[in-house]
Amino acid sequence: MKKLLFIILFLSGVQASLFGQIIVDSIGKVAIGGDVNDAAALTTENLSDNGEWFYDVNGSYGVLSEQKSTKMWTFGLAGYAHFNSDRHIGVGAIATPTTAHSSGRNYGVYARAGNATSGYNYGVYGAIVGNNNGTGILGCISDYHSAVPGKFAGFFYGQTRVNGDFYATSLNTTSDARLKTNISDIRKEALSEIDRLHPIQYQWQQLELPDGKDTAKVPTKYFSDDTDFERLHYGFVAQEVYELLPDLVHEDDAGYLSMNYVELIPLLVKAVQELSAEVSELRGTAAKHTIRKHDENTATTLYQNNPNPFTENTRIDFVIPTDVAEAFLCIYNMAGTLLEKIALTARGEGSVTIEGKKLAAGIYVYALVTDGQVVDTKQMILTQQ
Repeated sequence: MKKLLFIILFLSGVQASLFGQIIVDSIGKVAIGGDVNDAAALTTENLSDNGEWFYDVNGSYGVLSEQKSTKMWTFGLAGYAHFNSDRHIGVGAIATPTTAHSSGRNYGVYARAGNATSGYNYGVYGAIVGNNNGTGILGCISDYHSAVPGKFAGFFYGQTRVNGDFYATSLNTTSDARLKTNISDIRKEALSEIDRLHPIQYQWQQLELPDGKDTAKVPTKYFSDDTDFERLHYGFVAQEVYELLPDLVHEDDAGYLSMNYVELIPLLVKAVQELSAEVSELRGTAAKHTIRKHDENTATTLYQNNPNPFTENTRIDFVIPTDVAEAFLCIYNMAGTLLEKIALTARGEGSVTIEGKKLAAGIYVYALVTDGQVVDTKQMILTQQ
């Protein structure tokens, strides 16, 4: 049996009048200003001809509300909680069916905003006020019932993904010693691992993922529409990094790999420290030996290669006195591996040309060795061709 009623609502002590036809059917379903239907337990308008909603009226909704007004402040749904209890909820929304569905979408709160030319458009607005800890927006995987450790505009508990550019004035990574265990020095030879990494340049390409049985039919793209696919990026291929440093690579549920670039920094520092120690050792060895002289105007000398850095060929000049019996130019990679040993037969001023095509892009150390003693060492850089 249907009943016709008129109501006046009072919210938090402020009188708000709403005059409309209320229809209550025999099972308690209510409609205001429209017909009771299967679309919603409570609806403020007959939505059968409403084309603005994202889904049709055949969906299931706890409350559907629409307000049309020329006023600046217009709310489809507003809630205010003021009770003497430990939990106050202005608006609560749950979309968790008891039975899992293989298609469709579930939104606890679905909000869209736009067309304010001033730029004040908020899909969801959240603010934390007062002096106590809390967060304007809380996002978590499963329920989060712990206290928020500070005062934040947003707090996310669980894996969080940004599919697009992320902007921040600073980025701090949790690093407190109290949160770490099994702390020790990096035991691996970082220099050899870093030397084997393959730096690349690349551009992103869009990837569209299959919708499967999703009745919502929302286009699924891996990258956001505002991604700059023309911009050049620099980095590594995660599959290659996994072969060398698997702890830096993560695989998501869809099978795509991501890389922790931040934790590559300690390995880079360790590699520089190892290189610095090797260079110091080479310099110390060279300093222990007296520079041989053929006469007052001739001394054993190794010059910096030119050009440096180079992409194709570079020339290394040297001076070797005539009393030197045996001389070599030795080329090492940053791991200390001898790559090439060139016999130098010329005495006095001479030069050697190094062909870039015989080496991979990277940093190398070359040394002048006379009669079994290292005279001098220098570095050369070969860039990618």
